Amino acid sequence: MLRSLRIPSRPVTGLAASALVAALLSAGGSGKTPLVLLNDSPSEPTGLYLLTRKRIESGRLVAFHTPSEAFPYADHHHPMLRRHPILKEVAASSGDEVCTTSNRLVINATYRARIANEDRFGETLPHWRQCRRLSRDELFVFSNRIPQSFDSRYYGPIRQSQVIGVYQLILPLSLGAS
Repeated sequence: MLRSLRIPSRPVTGLAASALVAALLSAGGSGKTPLVLLNDSPSEPTGLYLLTRKRIESGRLVAFHTPSEAFPYADHHHPMLRRHPILKEVAASSGDEVCTTSNRLVINATYRARIANEDRFGETLPHWRQCRRLSRDELFVFSNRIPQSFDSRYYGPIRQSQVIGVYQLILPLSLGAS
């Protein structure tokens, strides 16, 4: 799950605590766009992410509001997605051809990953089944770090207007149980 700038529920010590305090001080009074995000989802590296001024393009990590197409599944399995943004890599953008038929993700004629029918708990996953070029304002987000990452394979492309910002990892954290 991706969280905006808040004190994490797990203890953070040493350098991580220093970075978190510095981020809190520098972000004081910021607007709607969080300066720093804490990602504790395994679909992207866990840690603190800093908002950048980089352009949205393939290969960049973007935080975005959950698309409405994701809510029927997410409300039952990931209810926090109503309140917290998602962090994923942009895998395709305007003009790229994305195909999600035959349980395979293919971008610009290159196989990227399989599309699971069930999540890790055996529940049926939604599936965006299309093969088309993305329009000017669409992004296809994808993570290959875990097999059933909840990404555009399951809810379709997102709109650039849903993007909060481009982020980059500034402090990796091990958030596993001690």
